[in-house]
Amino acid sequence: PDMAGLQTAMPAGVSGESAAIRVSAAGIVAAQPLRYNCLDGLQDAAAWTEEKRRWCCSNERRGCPPPLFTCTEADGARTWSAEKQDWCCKYEEQGCPPTAA
Repeated sequence: PDMAGLQTAMPAGVSGESAAIRVSAAGIVAAQPLRYNCLDGLQDAAAWTEEKRRWCCSNERRGCPPPLFTCTEADGARTWSAEKQDWCCKYEEQGCPPTAA
């Protein structure tokens, strides 16, 4: 299922990196094992392995590198470079091309 916009929460009685429950406004969507504990060492995420940094950024939006761009659509999204548009759409959900209905 599409997991966009979901939050990760630790189930009661579970600690560390063992499992997480993906929760949406509609309720529990899926329980899945955590690959990394993205809270552990978060204050020094630059010291994480590249693999952990990518996973935590993609899955929990933690430990992400500083933004490459300022992505406010008010600054003229139509005039952004393709690189900025791709980055802003992927990471900030701003300036995305319209989707076909």
